[in-house]
Amino acid sequence: MVRVGSSVDSPYASVGADGKPMGFLVEVMTEAARRERYEVEWRFERLLEPALAEDKVDLWAIAAPSDERRKAIYFTEPWWVEDHFVAVLQSSGIRTIADLNSKRLAVRTRPPFTRPLSSVLPHVTAVPIGSGGAGLSAICKGELDAALVSGRSLSQPMPEECPPATNLRWIPLDAVVMEMSVASNYAARALADRFRHHIGEMFLDGTVARIAHRHPVQSSRTAQSLVAQAESEYQRRALRQTRLTAAAVILSLIGALAWSFRATRRERAARDEARRLSGQILRVQDEERRRMARELHDGAAQQVAAVGINMTLLKSKLEAGEFSEAARLAEDSRELATACSRELRSTTYLLHPPILEDLGLEPAIRSFTQGYMNRSGVQVDLDIQEDLGRLPADIEATIFRIMQEALANVQRHSGSKRANISLLRKAGEIELVVRDYGTAAAESAGFPKFGVGILGMEERVRQFGGRFDVRFGQDGTRVRSVLPA
Repeated sequence: MVRVGSSVDSPYASVGADGKPMGFLVEVMTEAARRERYEVEWRFERLLEPALAEDKVDLWAIAAPSDERRKAIYFTEPWWVEDHFVAVLQSSGIRTIADLNSKRLAVRTRPPFTRPLSSVLPHVTAVPIGSGGAGLSAICKGELDAALVSGRSLSQPMPEECPPATNLRWIPLDAVVMEMSVASNYAARALADRFRHHIGEMFLDGTVARIAHRHPVQSSRTAQSLVAQAESEYQRRALRQTRLTAAAVILSLIGALAWSFRATRRERAARDEARRLSGQILRVQDEERRRMARELHDGAAQQVAAVGINMTLLKSKLEAGEFSEAARLAEDSRELATACSRELRSTTYLLHPPILEDLGLEPAIRSFTQGYMNRSGVQVDLDIQEDLGRLPADIEATIFRIMQEALANVQRHSGSKRANISLLRKAGEIELVVRDYGTAAAESAGFPKFGVGILGMEERVRQFGGRFDVRFGQDGTRVRSVLPA
């Protein structure tokens, strides 16, 4: 329910014989309320300001704004414009605006017009009055020469002071208009603006014109001209809004196309990067297989071959009765078999240390570095976070492999006799840093070429969306890997 206020001003707003509100304003505001899905309670008050101040109404159907009024009252954009006329007696001899010079003109004491009256009638003496009807009474009684009245006065009854035979002349004053708005308290300005919006749509679809034709305002020049003016105004606004909407749609389409183009380009780049990474991973895996094959061929395979030769010689020595030589060959074969077994055990440990799966990453690193120090003579200092906990198996395996490769590079290329390993887990990530203090890598021209070691470490990290970097300097090399944990 919305309370709409207005003064009684027939034929714009009044109460019918059945006690129901009626008139042009009543129908316009009621239709706007229906479109806003409100019921209307009409309240007829004499003045706008006290009706709003005392919270008697939510909206005032039509009111003229002024700077002084705007301090306490909210006014929408105007939806109605009142034309004005100068009323004179036919017998006064005043026929045009120019004839009003030095005349006394009755002017209503209400908010200002859109243009100052003094700029339109500079040589007229303005006499304030309370209403248009009072002005007509004053000229009928001969107290004033003319009265400034709104167009609605044309459709209202003449004052009692004017005899039935009184003939008035109505001189249009096109330069003087009064803009009328929906008014409300500032707290209800959103509601007032929505009503104003619906009234604008009613001008566009012809509803206001149809309502105007059902009331005496249709015979008024004011109503006829205002309907045309308002429809033209809203058509211009609708055209402007349509253009703005079209521009927004076009810009949105351009933005969508640009985004789609960028997304397609990113998708294509991602596919190319995936193919590149897949190729690099395959090359790394192939190189690792070849390297493992070489190590088995040069180590365990040669030892097994030597055992086979010894077995052939051992057979011939036994057949010849050379038992002492046969005993030597048997002992040599046992040592070769022991060395082969130890090398195969080391190789399988490097491929997949059982301790990594059984006990976790920290024990596996400690066990490996202990064996590495014994084999290489490189001192390795460990800085592993306490209570590191278990990680996903593939993350633990990746970190272990990177640590293995980094230490292998220390032994092969660095020349350093000391290395540090740091392993920290924080903020959903785990960071591995392997550092040495050699200079051989830094003295290499360009990016050091460690076979496929660096590339293999990088690809292992990137397949999990991690970060990998290597820094070379005169004070050593630092390999840093960060993976999700």
